[in-house]
Amino acid sequence: MRWGGASRRTLRASSHRGTGDNHLFELEGADRLTLFVAPYAKMKGYRDLKAQLEELGCQVAYPSTSPVVLRELPGPRYTAVNIEAPGGIPAEALRQAHRWAHKRDLLHSFFRPL
Repeated sequence: MRWGGASRRTLRASSHRGTGDNHLFELEGADRLTLFVAPYAKMKGYRDLKAQLEELGCQVAYPSTSPVVLRELPGPRYTAVNIEAPGGIPAEALRQAHRWAHKRDLLHSFFRPL
């Protein structure tokens, strides 16, 4: 079966799957990363991820109750994991959270101050 002219093999090899390292450079310097969790998404490994991120100095909230994050939700049944760190999220924490999101096909956004 094809989606938008792409085969399953092409989709699996695209940025929609895998680690997402092909655009990790865009997140450098972010002080907030938000992962949007669809109602059908599996949160396997969340506790381990949270422990690792907190060990690296991040504050992790799920489900996020931040008014800023709630305005960004893509749909009414979505929830969000909010990851923040004063002075910027460490590169290793960004890499781990971003890879975790990509492996679960989660939408994500970030805020990088000027």
